[in-house]
Amino acid sequence: MSLRFVAACLAMVALPYLRRAVCEQPPLIPRKVLFGNPAKEFPQISPDGTRLAYLAEGDNGTLQLFVETLGGSDAKQVTLDQRRQVEAYQWAADGIHVLFQQDQNGDEIFHVFSVDLKTSQVRDLTPFVGVTTNNVLTSPDHPDEILVNLNLRSRQAFDVYRINLKSGAVVLDTENPGSVLSWTPDADFVVRAATVFEPQTGETQVWIRDTDRSPWRTLMRFSFEQSRIPGQINGGSVIAGFSPTGKTLYVVSGLHGDKTRLVEVDLKSGAEVRTLVEDTCCDVMDDQTYSTLTDWHSLLMVNPVSHQAEGAAFEYTKYKWRFADDRVGSDFDVLQKDLGGFVRVVSRDYNDTKWIVAQIVDDAPQKFWLYERRTKSKRFLFSDFPQLENYKLAKEEPITVTSRDGLTLVDYLTIPLGMDRKNLPLVVFPHGGPWYRDDWGVSDVPGGTQFLANRGYAVLRVNYRGSTGFGSAFLNASTHEWGLKMQDDITDSVRWAIREGIADPRKIAIMGFSGGGYAALRGLTTTPDLYACGVDVYGPADVKTLFASMNTWWHASKARWVRRVGDVEHNDDWNRRISPLYDADKIRVPVLVAQGANDARVNIKQSDMMVGAIRKNHVSVTYVVYPDEGHGFYRPENNLDFFGRAEGFLQKCLGGRAEPFSSIPGSSAQLH
Repeated sequence: MSLRFVAACLAMVALPYLRRAVCEQPPLIPRKVLFGNPAKEFPQISPDGTRLAYLAEGDNGTLQLFVETLGGSDAKQVTLDQRRQVEAYQWAADGIHVLFQQDQNGDEIFHVFSVDLKTSQVRDLTPFVGVTTNNVLTSPDHPDEILVNLNLRSRQAFDVYRINLKSGAVVLDTENPGSVLSWTPDADFVVRAATVFEPQTGETQVWIRDTDRSPWRTLMRFSFEQSRIPGQINGGSVIAGFSPTGKTLYVVSGLHGDKTRLVEVDLKSGAEVRTLVEDTCCDVMDDQTYSTLTDWHSLLMVNPVSHQAEGAAFEYTKYKWRFADDRVGSDFDVLQKDLGGFVRVVSRDYNDTKWIVAQIVDDAPQKFWLYERRTKSKRFLFSDFPQLENYKLAKEEPITVTSRDGLTLVDYLTIPLGMDRKNLPLVVFPHGGPWYRDDWGVSDVPGGTQFLANRGYAVLRVNYRGSTGFGSAFLNASTHEWGLKMQDDITDSVRWAIREGIADPRKIAIMGFSGGGYAALRGLTTTPDLYACGVDVYGPADVKTLFASMNTWWHASKARWVRRVGDVEHNDDWNRRISPLYDADKIRVPVLVAQGANDARVNIKQSDMMVGAIRKNHVSVTYVVYPDEGHGFYRPENNLDFFGRAEGFLQKCLGGRAEPFSSIPGSSAQLH
């Protein structure tokens, strides 16, 4: 028997298995489906429960605001910006105006606009050059007014201004002594509580006053190590509101334990009256949805009219709720049983009879439902990406990895459909922040994980030390470890995937945005033999430059960065140790770099310097700049362009599948 005959026989035996493997891989999901505009998203019900607002693609191809009668077919586009999409909005309490924020080409100087649904008039409520806003508050009992934080008087401090929606009058309400992050009004819409960050001590404090004319006094103190991001960032709040009695305050507290709890605090003594909800595994979860204009706060259920605190969300590996109100808990039992996944209320009317509910799973687009509390019935509204329902998506598996020094890391692993869990090309996709976290479900960088998995890559998302939600010890383990032990956690997770036989050690890429882009650059410079290529999207390369370019009003954020990272502006040796720029000569593999020219957080000169340093060593760098973007690519044409380039880049590097790339009409991409 000849060797040729044997080889032919073996090939015939193997052919059905090869065909099966190919056939089992799902069709390529077009980039336009993954990275184009959602059909609809961020629904919000009107205060009277009769109308629905949402974001959808407008006449100009960007996300704009639409309003329709609930259950009707009279949808009307009520905003029209020729270049920028509407990023966040909310109903005013009068039900006549809808409020939204807008900046210019990603400069992050946000103005608050109102659109009058009766007259279609759009008005800039904060028409002050160079002045930005946060923490927009409304009140059912004061429907004609809103409270807005503005750094008008001083660029470094946000005061509270009371704005009349009818006249447009802007009046200073409460002056910021300099360290207040956000403000909380009582039931009468009087500012009487504040979340404060003291840059010198690192303390987060809760301030209270008895009337609008009384002096402020400190009710609670949290050391830097006991606090979390909402208590250390402009616009952030640890306060959930005043209780219905007006005698206590709801606070997310990190005192007396490793994990934060939702507690009720006496307004006179500051003593905890009771713990409303807690979880021994994790903190009260930060709300990472940017659909409304309020503040950086925890994911809570608080009645907008009665002000009763009803529950809080938690996430260790997957989301869960804990309830202080059994009636609300029983509604969630019904929803959870019917829908599965994780459900959250994204909007509710003032009668609290109608809820808009979001359903999050790991292998389908987000769905939105109208829930009628009286009948405990629900009606499907829409999916944000309905076209995605025509394709199979991969499941996301929570895993735990032990770091080299014994910490437990909660990671997420996605295996591409139709492929064995063995010897796969892998993309490690670290989150930004870096004091942020990756969550379970289709809720990461739009389409990111599913896009990569559909192209044939295993995807590993790592919650390295310092990722939020895992308690104070895990958070504090990141102090002075950015780019060091935080990076080791990413490396340890990748090596876990290699040891488990999941990842092909010759075909591993690292890809990240912002702080994840820093992690990508750091991985390529500290473990150059681990990666076959890297993708850096507006990641800082020189930490000193990052600090120096922070906006003047980021005093709290910068103080936090200095305490967590180290004082790189006054310690050049430390800066050189943790900045990828100074180790660029160690990079030996191809790199794709993308940057928004107007980035207010990571200045474009960061990418310019890094690309120049890599090219000095004759290493291949593809560098694409988007002149009409900032920290994040919001124009769909630019998203489609970037991910098309990334797809081709990764295919050359790792050998996965790719949809052919051609120039995207309307994209501003410039190759440098």
